[in-house]
Amino acid sequence: MRHYWNIFKQVAIVSTNNMLIYRANLIFFFVFESFFLFANLAGLSMGIEFAGGSLAGWTLNEVYFVAMLYQVGHQLFTTFFLSGLFHVGWFVWSGRMDYVLLKPLHPLIGMHTASEFIISNLPNLIINMVLFGICGYRVYSDGAEFTISGTLGLIAFFILGIGIRYGIALWVVSPAFFAEKLAEGEDAYWSLLSLAKYPTGVFPRMMQNLFTFILPVATVAAIPSKIFFGKSSWQEILMQIGVTIIFVMASISFFSFSAKRYQSVNTGA
Repeated sequence: MRHYWNIFKQVAIVSTNNMLIYRANLIFFFVFESFFLFANLAGLSMGIEFAGGSLAGWTLNEVYFVAMLYQVGHQLFTTFFLSGLFHVGWFVWSGRMDYVLLKPLHPLIGMHTASEFIISNLPNLIINMVLFGICGYRVYSDGAEFTISGTLGLIAFFILGIGIRYGIALWVVSPAFFAEKLAEGEDAYWSLLSLAKYPTGVFPRMMQNLFTFILPVATVAAIPSKIFFGKSSWQEILMQIGVTIIFVMASISFFSFSAKRYQSVNTGA
């Protein structure tokens, strides 16, 4: 673990130094992500107003809570994991994957050491954490009870939700090892994850089951929020833990299987 911690620190140092060179990236990320955030919140507000003040039994403040929990996970994933995963396609077709696979590390860890953290996104992560705290205060003012079990469940499933984000990213980037034209999986990733900011009740029953047991995007924000508000049973919680673990393990296995099919283009890049 000390070895991996040292790798993490070195990548963080390199990423920070590069951020200080390109400080204008801070402005770009701040403006773009802020516009994206407030557009989403405005859309949610209008949708709930049209629905009569609640969405599938969730109040406006509860829906905001789900959306901001999604946003915190989104910013955390973007800052520390996005670059290492979404550079896979470019590394494959440029031949740089040769150097990743030669490292005495698992290919996934090698990808993260060969890329950088998006340190420029840290201000957005902090802002979203503050807004999430405000949403938590608003639901508390509405009478929601903050229990120890609910809070611990929220934290645990938030971490599992990061794992789901990571697993879905692996499914969309791994096909790049089979064909260059399959390297453009980012759009599919963002389209699928955009559904994770809503409570599961807004979807038809078939889609609820799909997003809970097959492509468990509900684990990203909806299920942690249900646990926090006491809307989930222990049976549902244990089942979702099992589904998440299986999904993440299957995602890593698919990446490893795909990486073994890599054929170097030998460009010397």
